[in-house]
Amino acid sequence: MVVGLFGNMNNNFFSLCRYLRDQGIDARLFLMSEQPHFLPEADTFNPNYKEYTFQLNWYKKTWWKISKAQIKKDIEGIDFFITTDWTPSYLQKAGVKPDLFIPHGSDLFDKPFYKFKRFIPKRYEIGSYLQSKAQLKGINNCSYFMMEQFYSHLENFFFKLNFKGERLYQTVPMVYIEKESTRINLSENLISQLNNLKEFKKKGGFNAIYHSRHAWIGDALGFNKKGTEIILRGIKQFIFKFNLKPCDFKLITFEYGVDLVESKKLIKELGIEGYIYWLPLTSRKELLSFLEISNVSIGQVGKSALTNGVILETLAYGVPLISNRDDSKYSYRKNLYPMWHADDLVSVVNSLENVYFNREKALLKGKKGKEWYKKEIVETSVSSIIKIIYERYKTV
Repeated sequence: MVVGLFGNMNNNFFSLCRYLRDQGIDARLFLMSEQPHFLPEADTFNPNYKEYTFQLNWYKKTWWKISKAQIKKDIEGIDFFITTDWTPSYLQKAGVKPDLFIPHGSDLFDKPFYKFKRFIPKRYEIGSYLQSKAQLKGINNCSYFMMEQFYSHLENFFFKLNFKGERLYQTVPMVYIEKESTRINLSENLISQLNNLKEFKKKGGFNAIYHSRHAWIGDALGFNKKGTEIILRGIKQFIFKFNLKPCDFKLITFEYGVDLVESKKLIKELGIEGYIYWLPLTSRKELLSFLEISNVSIGQVGKSALTNGVILETLAYGVPLISNRDDSKYSYRKNLYPMWHADDLVSVVNSLENVYFNREKALLKGKKGKEWYKKEIVETSVSSIIKIIYERYKTV
């Protein structure tokens, strides 16, 4: 049986594809129109992905212009379909039933529910509307839907689907842990900065890392509220409370996010420029090197989340985590990973204090987090997907 994974937002499916292949599954990755930092080469230094990765050109034409015959030709030989992003709409057009849908965000709360922007729609809006309807039908034709219990308004969109298949309350293993160390070939600039931070830590300095987007002013649905400003104000209070100098504490962060300019203004206003270590937007294979040498990773504090890219990257590499997690929302999970909860200024300061002055204990928590990721995300999710693949295989 050949398993096709269609789309690669956040490099989620590239990671899942490798885990499936490790278990002997003939899994193949089909790329759509992916952002450069969500291509396989941005996630690994190992070039062997080219053997099972293929580029589809569906996106080069509008949805209503691409032919059913072209879609069917491109997916010939695939027995089991794992989809994300717009791919359900294309399979629906070709009359192909997807098996599993794993949303990344807008493919759930936006793409299936397009509305005309004007009383008399323009031609391109009609195309968008038709594709949106195909997206909705394609998702609902899936036998399985995988998503953790998420934000309440995201859950509302799931119920709006009226999905009749089986929902798996699990998370795709977003981070692939390489069997061998292949994270090499950093640019000279990044190597220099990495060495600077290693030396800083060796001398007793404390590296915190915030590698989520700088996004805190908000949007209509609130998905951009990462709580970046709470973290920055909390750091200001923390270093003031303990009279820390730039030689004691650094926040590593990246030039990334819709509110980056506003974050820089706030940093200047708070007078903490000397405590911030800026890095350019990097690929994940490069970012992980900086995550590994950090004493703590600070995730989003604006909204509660059980899993997301930053959380899972942190857990996968055994780094202590500070983030916002309302445990009452995730009672369906028997075990939760260890972390420090933070959702306001006081809890950010208290969490930083606990990690800063108890570094060895914090490191143990990080190691337990890595064990949780391997068992609860990788082993559980991959085995669940393999189970439904083989159930489908019985009918082929």
